[in-house]
Amino acid sequence: MGNIKAYLMIFLCLVFPGCLDDNQERYNLSSDEMILEGYRSYILTDITGYDAYSWDIEVYSSSAELDVLFMTEINCNQKEQRASYVYIDSLSYLDMCEQRNCSGGKFGKGMTEMENHKNYCWEIENTANDNVQISWTLYGWS
Repeated sequence: MGNIKAYLMIFLCLVFPGCLDDNQERYNLSSDEMILEGYRSYILTDITGYDAYSWDIEVYSSSAELDVLFMTEINCNQKEQRASYVYIDSLSYLDMCEQRNCSGGKFGKGMTEMENHKNYCWEIENTANDNVQISWTLYGWS
């Protein structure tokens, strides 16, 4: 009888995603579709107030070289000033397109718990000369 309950619980969690996430709700914090010019970045700042974050990016261009960095606001400012900085590895993705062909690819980082009182920034950096067409969404969980 105990196995049946366990299988039923697993089945229900597969059918209703999120049943094991302590009833946290996902909020769409920001999303856009854009062409990111060569050697340019898009930075989203003042990210705060959520218990966890995640993101998705879809790449439409045939050639792309992208880094996606999630950092504390302090590290974001240091990077902008060309000083040393630290990114949050669990929400960052370096050399995203080197590991596989990016064209038509979806990439992302799953829900990662963070300190909800800190300010963060999220940067998509085109590290090549070619323009890249992408769409992205940043989520907050609370």
